[in-house]
Amino acid sequence: MRIEYLAGKYLCDVEEQAWTRAKTGSRMLILTIKPKAQLVTRGDGKGGMVTEQVPTKNSYPRKVRVVVTKTTAEMALKKLRAAGFKGNKWSEVDLLGYEVACDCTEETYEGKPVERWDLSLGGEALVSQPEVADELDVEMPIAAVVTSAPNTSPGSTAVGMAPEDEDIPFAVFLPLLLPLLHLIHFAA
Repeated sequence: MRIEYLAGKYLCDVEEQAWTRAKTGSRMLILTIKPKAQLVTRGDGKGGMVTEQVPTKNSYPRKVRVVVTKTTAEMALKKLRAAGFKGNKWSEVDLLGYEVACDCTEETYEGKPVERWDLSLGGEALVSQPEVADELDVEMPIAAVVTSAPNTSPGSTAVGMAPEDEDIPFAVFLPLLLPLLHLIHFAA
């Protein structure tokens, strides 16, 4: 299978589902999904976050495998609940026609890059509550928390000093780059 999708969270339609056994004998639910939009979270310019749906250029079916063993049952149920399952029996799982959030990651299998799809646990983007930070500003101003000695631990920056370029984590820029990478990937 060729890599068609960038790693990230996607909104997908569930087109098929089937209970089966893996070669190892483990029971699993296989869902055939069709990604229709990438969910891109970025800052809203007001201290909060916003999630946008970036439509996929093409939609190719992918498989999600939800393995249910004694050790994975709790996590499998959490994923199914996040996808919208409300029943009390495994036999009641019916996600056909559901719109679900899925995570796509890239892995290497037999020396080749492949996509790996899974149901997302969160589904919901974090919603910032700026009033919480405002309350902290009043109750515990940073100036009152910071001691007179600057923090000199590795990787830290004293208050008031700009961080060195290598101290800025790449993840800060990732939400800004994802929409551009998505456009470049599908323009090629």
